[in-house]
Amino acid sequence: LTLDAYHLGGSRAHAVLYGIVEVADRHPDLVVSGINYGENLGINTTISGTVGAALQGGDMGARAIAISLETKKDYHYNHSPDVDWTYASHWLRFFAQQALTPAAWPRDVVALKIDLPDSVSASTPWRVTSQSRQSYYMSRRTNRRKLDDPGALDYEVYIDYDHLEVDSDIYAFAVDRVISVTPLSTDLTSRVSLNGFEEILRNDPTHSELL
Repeated sequence: LTLDAYHLGGSRAHAVLYGIVEVADRHPDLVVSGINYGENLGINTTISGTVGAALQGGDMGARAIAISLETKKDYHYNHSPDVDWTYASHWLRFFAQQALTPAAWPRDVVALKIDLPDSVSASTPWRVTSQSRQSYYMSRRTNRRKLDDPGALDYEVYIDYDHLEVDSDIYAFAVDRVISVTPLSTDLTSRVSLNGFEEILRNDPTHSELL
């Protein structure tokens, strides 16, 4: 099997945008982003290029999947052929088939974020989850002498188990060690009463000083 491949000097979301608009000869049925080296969980989801690409595809009308496999931290920036993708590929095929069924997704579901523990097998259970409001990775300062020195921020997994939501992606992944499947939306509006929040802003005593 021979496939044409393209590359783009931009973000993963840019790659999806250009792929759909410029490269594809028809509108795609499915956009797959990943399989990513390392999980994307909790509020760290917002900085994930893998998830961003899936959201771009879903926002353009395709079914979309962002899929990530737990790997050693050493592999996040230095990819290795030592990683076994057998079962990650198995589950990607499964969820791709589910995504391509004609059953309509709810309007607010733009993409599926799928996170696979490194213990995943063909029989690992999966669960639909919410995105945790916790961070999953805690970033740390580096030992750079100057800000423009090359190198990535250091980080480590940190979970506040005492306040972890039991229906969340982090709980499913880190506590129960099952596959987390999180339906995502591109609507980032806070789920509050807009009129009520406007009243808070209008009653803020410092508000008049900002006018």
